[in-house]
Amino acid sequence: MTNTKAFNPYEHFKSFYENDFVKAIQHNERWTISDKNKMPIDIWCLITEQRIAGAQCTDGNSLADLATVMKTLPNAANNTYYLDALIDNIVVLDIEPTCPDDIKAELLKLPYLYGEISMSGKGYHLVFPLPDCFSEYPIIQNKIVMKEEHGHYEILLNHYITFTRNAIAPSANETNFEEMFRGLASVQKESIHKNEFTLELEIESIPFRDEIIQMLENQKYKKSLSDFFDDKSKFEYGYIGFLYFKLKQILNITYIKKRHTYTESEKAWLLYETAKNVIPYREKHEESRNKLPWLLYLTHEVIAKNADTSENPKKKKGENNV
Repeated sequence: MTNTKAFNPYEHFKSFYENDFVKAIQHNERWTISDKNKMPIDIWCLITEQRIAGAQCTDGNSLADLATVMKTLPNAANNTYYLDALIDNIVVLDIEPTCPDDIKAELLKLPYLYGEISMSGKGYHLVFPLPDCFSEYPIIQNKIVMKEEHGHYEILLNHYITFTRNAIAPSANETNFEEMFRGLASVQKESIHKNEFTLELEIESIPFRDEIIQMLENQKYKKSLSDFFDDKSKFEYGYIGFLYFKLKQILNITYIKKRHTYTESEKAWLLYETAKNVIPYREKHEESRNKLPWLLYLTHEVIAKNADTSENPKKKKGENNV
């Protein structure tokens, strides 16, 4: 009788699972897998209902930590993660299969933390620390990706990334990533949203205002400050992101949905009023960023980043995942 050793993904893809960048984000509830069409699946729908559905949220409502995903689907062909550069302190350079070989060769000289071959077998994913210069470019704060003008590559900021775990050799570390990042950031164009944010809005005029805020305040956020390495700003950003996805669910309740279509400004104010009540106060909340109170600024950031994804109806199937 042949004794066939069971497949162990942790051993087979050791370079991936033992990389420091994976260890730093493995407990975040933003992991799942993607199907053959590159669609991220709702891991909890699979676990609780034994059916496959697309992920509707980019947090623990549709996604889970890496250990849960691996326990559920140890033989999956990939591990998919919803990257949030500001929280995770990493970005991913996605090199397209059509990128010219000479440009690929130059990009592969960059000092990546981890590199792998993409699903096509002809492109690459390279992981880098979030450059310190990120905050110097307001125009990229709301973007999900920064695209190179010829479509040869892009840098993912808030985006699903399908990790094949087919690692490549460590970087030759011959070129400067921050210099390359600056160059790409400096030529990005402003995103345009249908619903512009405005301060000229009376919170009292928003339908079901008190009821919605109360429902949001009753939501239990499972993360603690330690999950964000004691970074209070990232904790607050994550908390508001959680509230935003809960708000979308609340606004889809039939009697609320039939009564009113909520603008981005109304959503922002509902979130802001809630955030002031549930997030522990600190002096930074009195500061301003882009002429907005700190928590309102974070709220605007969360909504704007999600608007980049939701307001592009012409996207092809699977385009929101690489």
